[in-house]
Amino acid sequence: MTSLAVAHRRAASTIVSAAAFTCVAMACNPEPAAAPTSAAQAESGAESIGGSPSASSPKPAARTAPVSSEADAATATASLLAACRSGDLTTATLKELLDAGADVNAIDRPGGGAASNPALMVAAMNLSDREQIAPVLEGMIAAGADVNAQNGNGATAASAGITFNDHPEVVLQTLIDHGADPNLVDRNGNTLLFTALFANPCRRLVPIVLNGPIEVDVNHENNRGMTPLALSITVCVGTSDLLLERGATADPDYRYRNGKTVLEIAISGDSLGNAGPKTLAYLKARAAGERAPQGPADD
Repeated sequence: MTSLAVAHRRAASTIVSAAAFTCVAMACNPEPAAAPTSAAQAESGAESIGGSPSASSPKPAARTAPVSSEADAATATASLLAACRSGDLTTATLKELLDAGADVNAIDRPGGGAASNPALMVAAMNLSDREQIAPVLEGMIAAGADVNAQNGNGATAASAGITFNDHPEVVLQTLIDHGADPNLVDRNGNTLLFTALFANPCRRLVPIVLNGPIEVDVNHENNRGMTPLALSITVCVGTSDLLLERGATADPDYRYRNGKTVLEIAISGDSLGNAGPKTLAYLKARAAGERAPQGPADD
């Protein structure tokens, strides 16, 4: 049985409940209903066309995709979504499904529910074979998948991928290299940088976002008025100074939901006090109305 047949069979037999994909909201909502793990987490609440030449026509120079009927294309698309959900999609299966007319921009609505995730996002969240992640995602993008498509909550393949995939660095680097926009916002006003700060391992994800080809707005404020620098102090050890060097700022008097200010948390040195030495000096100086040291020139 070919991999395409297996994929079709899986699509016909797989039943996915809408509850299994409540992760959609979580992917773009760093303010989950469950108890937050930190004070800061409480803050961020066409069908392929081709065919055989006629007898009098010259032999074509390149292979064209086989003609597929609408029914074949629909079946291939269902199989593609099923393979993305299971995380078993490979480049070989992807090629067969694309040749059969699968739509790489199809929307997955598991169980007929309201959740609506683009196929690329579903793949980014679930692909399990580390060696297949980059080539599969690249194959989908090359076939026309929109790398910046957002679901109803504003999540993208990049933000959902780094939240749920077991190999977030591979997912993020691949999508960033292929045009993922780090400045798109979700329903809470959070950008990809905010999501990277929450994700694990944040210390390796944040630099990938910052070093991508698209300039990152390091001072974007989410719906609660929080900046990435203020968030980094509470959730991601070792990133505040990096953000500061990139021009990030934070109001030392900004208050988190626990009532403490950014400066108070930075000074506390407790489990939430993750400010680097440069960030701490910056916050103290700004609070005192002095010139706030910032960036490599202040080393």
